[in-house]
Amino acid sequence: MIGYAVLLNSPQAKIADALQKLAASESISIDYELEGDVLGEAGVGGVGGKIVTNTANKELMAGIGVDLQVTEATADFMYSGGDYYFRIGGLDGLDQLIGPFLEGFTQGFAGNIPGGTTSDQQQFVDQIGVEVSKFMIAINDQWIRIEGSVVEQAGFDMDGLFDDVQMSLGSAGNITDGFEIKEVLDDDTIDGRSAIHARVAFKPAELQPILAEMFAGISVGGDTLTQEEVEKGVEDFFDEYDPEEDILEVWVDKETVEIVRMSLSGDDGEGDDMMLTFNFSDHNSVAPLTVPEDPITVLELYGMMTESLQALGLTEADLEELVDPSALGL
Repeated sequence: MIGYAVLLNSPQAKIADALQKLAASESISIDYELEGDVLGEAGVGGVGGKIVTNTANKELMAGIGVDLQVTEATADFMYSGGDYYFRIGGLDGLDQLIGPFLEGFTQGFAGNIPGGTTSDQQQFVDQIGVEVSKFMIAINDQWIRIEGSVVEQAGFDMDGLFDDVQMSLGSAGNITDGFEIKEVLDDDTIDGRSAIHARVAFKPAELQPILAEMFAGISVGGDTLTQEEVEKGVEDFFDEYDPEEDILEVWVDKETVEIVRMSLSGDDGEGDDMMLTFNFSDHNSVAPLTVPEDPITVLELYGMMTESLQALGLTEADLEELVDPSALGL
């Protein structure tokens, strides 16, 4: 009996329990960070962000920040109350990228730019730069709201997706069957929480049918995922996976038996080192999201685009050829 109790409280048992609890979580907050040599070569200083999901309340927030050479660009998405919200930051620092882009535009499409002389064409390109900059500054770091009914017309139902996910998670098999504990390392402290630290490995052959059972039947964009499609996706994902080279580590809170950190490090497939780290918090206790106040509406956004095009001598009919107003619910 004592041996059985020791087994239940072993690091291996707690890690297995924590993995299963994570898979079954109705709500959670995740901070993530991507580090690697390839980012520096691409002129990117770092990538990170936050994800908050609440299946029970049907709410989702996802954000990403990218440290570029010219600016710190951010993008945020939120779904709450049946509506969709988007926000992009750092646009006011991208002005110096507009010039080179427009130069390439001029060279590639010079024959279609109004004006018969090089001077006329350059003036037109300069005016485009002015209008693009004005538009980017106007929407920089501003929330834009799209009504859920507009998105549903395009065949995407976020509420239905939440229902599918919740049902799939409840019927899925034991996710821990798809992992193998390779080594229990020294205990660690994460954000003041005493944690078990271990190296684990995916077991693709066992994980494939579990994920297929979990995600088959979920409807995305009007199309329902089949078990064969999910299995093929998992197979492709693990095609180049090497448990000896691709290191997966987990940290589990000793008291709550919750995963507080997970990291994956290895080769990015291009010969560069990378590490992706996830920090987990608010297990099943995520607070309701705060809907942005006074967001820009689709109608207001469309009006801003129209104003910019009219300043370039184009008409509203030209804009309608680029964007169908009815598709935006206008």
